Amino acid sequence: MTEPIRAMLERRRVSVDPEELARAVEDALAAAGGVPPYPTPSETLGADQVELLARGGFDLQGSDLGLRDPVLRGALEYAALRVTALTTNEAAARLDVNEERIQQRLTERTLYGLKVDDEWRLPVFQFKERHGLVPNIDRVLPRLDENLSAVAVFHWFTTPNPDLASAETHDEPVSPIAWLRLGLDPEEPAEARGAALKPDLHVVSLSRTPPGPRSL
Repeated sequence: MTEPIRAMLERRRVSVDPEELARAVEDALAAAGGVPPYPTPSETLGADQVELLARGGFDLQGSDLGLRDPVLRGALEYAALRVTALTTNEAAARLDVNEERIQQRLTERTLYGLKVDDEWRLPVFQFKERHGLVPNIDRVLPRLDENLSAVAVFHWFTTPNPDLASAETHDEPVSPIAWLRLGLDPEEPAEARGAALKPDLHVVSLSRTPPGPRSL
């Protein structure tokens, strides 16, 4: 399995040891309590219900969800965020500041970070490709719920939001991150954060660390 993963990482130009990726997935699954055992329908439903569903052609034996399992998918997404994130030193270089300033901004919640052991990792979605931050993202980040997981935050920033449509987007809904990259009013995504920030509980429960600034 290691060689196919290594080849995939090379194709995507991700410089990370497959073992580090595996550790990130394992940490997320451990934080979520593992992939839950799903009950077999034929063992949990009444006889009449089983007969009715069987006549309808439904599979009542249950099956392994594999990669469709929401807990496993959340763990994989968390691992991808973590292994591609910047260290505080790399973030400092990206923003032309020192590491102390990065730490301050993590505390102020104007940067978003993951705590991995005793070190911070800053997911790359908040940065421009080569230098600087996505415009005005530092005005939106402090208004997000501190209890959200990294996966939930990433989903919110990258999922088209029906409240974010304007002439500049040709009246098509765009994601909060796309809205900010266009230089549009950061108050709009900040105000649209409500219902969109109630993601699946399986995802929210992943990869929290002990309390601390942005320690999700």
